[in-house]
Amino acid sequence: LVVRLATDCYVVWSRTVDAPTTTVLGRQTMAQHLRKHHHLPPEEAESLLAVADTNGTSDAATSVVDVVRSNRAGPGEAALSLEEIIEQYR
Repeated sequence: LVVRLATDCYVVWSRTVDAPTTTVLGRQTMAQHLRKHHHLPPEEAESLLAVADTNGTSDAATSVVDVVRSNRAGPGEAALSLEEIIEQYR
């Protein structure tokens, strides 16, 4: 799941651990990451990012609000605010 946290701030999000599995990346770097590490063709990587740009995540059924609400991204699996996630994973 690709999550757009803010303008030009993206992370790959694990629904298993409810936290980012990457640092905060810019859009171009995220596209490269998806191609290199997830073996996605350029068109598919771009499509995921386009959905994330519109919806907040690459899954149209899941909003960034939903992701942040249920996150365990902090120390000891504590929930973090959107701003704290950006700060912690930058």
